[in-house]
Amino acid sequence: MKPDNQTLDGLLLSLLAQLVHQDSVVLEQTYQRCLALNQQQIHSSDTIRDLASVALNSQKMCFVIIDGLDECRSDSSRSPSEEQEEQEDVINWFRDVMAGQDPEGSQTCIRLFVSGRRNGVLEEHLSSSPFIQLEAAAEHSQDIETYAERRSVEICKKFRKSDEVKRDLINRVTSAAQG
Repeated sequence: MKPDNQTLDGLLLSLLAQLVHQDSVVLEQTYQRCLALNQQQIHSSDTIRDLASVALNSQKMCFVIIDGLDECRSDSSRSPSEEQEEQEDVINWFRDVMAGQDPEGSQTCIRLFVSGRRNGVLEEHLSSSPFIQLEAAAEHSQDIETYAERRSVEICKKFRKSDEVKRDLINRVTSAAQG
């Protein structure tokens, strides 16, 4: 049996919290469904996924933004392959929910925006989807450098550091950003 995906469950709980907060119908629907469950069922991954799916599908239009999926870490003891598997599970869960929509007759429209560094998982599972490759734009690198310069000026002023330290900070940030 595959262990629960803590990343997906946490993400879906966060999404569910936002949906019940903004939509009283979803709140009532979720509340009624939870009343019918026992304590153990409420905390299960299957229940979390079902509640999130129902809440998402009850929306006429829903934009979901997942920023930094490549950086998810639900547990520091997990291996990189386990983290990649969790990322795949997140993408696959949303793909399954969205695949259940009938574009012609559906009252629901879910738009998913995923951002993250290329780590193999995102490219493999989202290759058929439209994408924007920011690191290829010269302006993107310039924006990172401009930001690093502004922040390093503030830091060096606050801590009375030299221009050499400022240049070192800018170099470190721009080289570590990798787009």
